[in-house]
Amino acid sequence: MSDTALTGSSAPPVITTEFIGPHEARDMLEQAAPNRRINDSLVVKYACAMLDGDWHNIGVPVIMDDRGRLTDGQHRLRAVIESETVQQFTVAHGVVAEPFATGSTPTSEAIKLENTTQIAERTAEQSAESHQRLANFAVRIDDLETQINMLLEVAQHGGERASSVDRRISR
Repeated sequence: MSDTALTGSSAPPVITTEFIGPHEARDMLEQAAPNRRINDSLVVKYACAMLDGDWHNIGVPVIMDDRGRLTDGQHRLRAVIESETVQQFTVAHGVVAEPFATGSTPTSEAIKLENTTQIAERTAEQSAESHQRLANFAVRIDDLETQINMLLEVAQHGGERASSVDRRISR
């Protein structure tokens, strides 16, 4: 199933990495689309992990649809509020809210799979770009280190040569 089959558009969601605290989490939850009931034990489990420092961004995105509504991530955001911590999350903005606009009626599992696939592909692209930038940066640092060592060597040997010349002149 292609982007256009589900969404009528080929524009992928915008994937960001954001630090979200209680204030931002409340704002996002206030904009939530209709969603399943909150599982309080799951919120407590997540909040405890956050408080213990065991919560990590593993790339599963909080999803905001193309209307700015939260469609996935309510338990994680409620846990941020409960734990009163700031956590890093991957956030997908602009995921299509009405996948049936083209007249086709795929199952909700197919829609979720397609959206998840789009998000995963975009996250992988951004991750690869970040890794390439880091690799390029490492090469630049290595080059600078080599240049600094060469300058230090020239300065050290230049000083020795000058001393040698001074000794010869003073004889």
